[in-house]
Amino acid sequence: MLFIVFCLFSNFLSAQTASSTWALTSNGNSVNVGSVAGTTITFGSGLSAGTSASYTGATGVSINGWSNNAGSLQTDEYYEFKVTPNANTVFNVTAINFEHSRSSGNWQVRAYYSTDDFATSTPLTNAFSSNSSTPTSNNNTVNLDIENTTLTIRIYGWGSDGGGRQTRIRNVVVTG
Repeated sequence: MLFIVFCLFSNFLSAQTASSTWALTSNGNSVNVGSVAGTTITFGSGLSAGTSASYTGATGVSINGWSNNAGSLQTDEYYEFKVTPNANTVFNVTAINFEHSRSSGNWQVRAYYSTDDFATSTPLTNAFSSNSSTPTSNNNTVNLDIENTTLTIRIYGWGSDGGGRQTRIRNVVVTG
């Protein structure tokens, strides 16, 4: 019994404050605080074929290749962010926040998260309209214990009403 209490207590002690932040204003790298490691942003296969991302301080990351005028979410068109706690630590994620904007037109945006590399996923947000060229905050409170796995977040955009348009993202922050 004492061993079980010790194991539970030591697991509690290993949970610590940490964060991964992707500013996306000059590159796709994450800045990590505490015992976590975030990876460089990746893009769904529908976006990355033959295109390259651009980064600006004012609006964040954008990439060409979106299926403009798509009537529903395209499962291969997204921005992807991954964060993994260090070994023997629990990352209690309490918030997943980001800013969104669009180049022009009206977009639908929805974010999901997964702990099994999207074999299954959970909606982080309801679908919402991104209809401003100025970045707008989307703040999400969660309560996720991440241990011995990777948390993956995908932000999808679809439904623009014209060609050559983009959903843009910046200041993605995963905290706990």
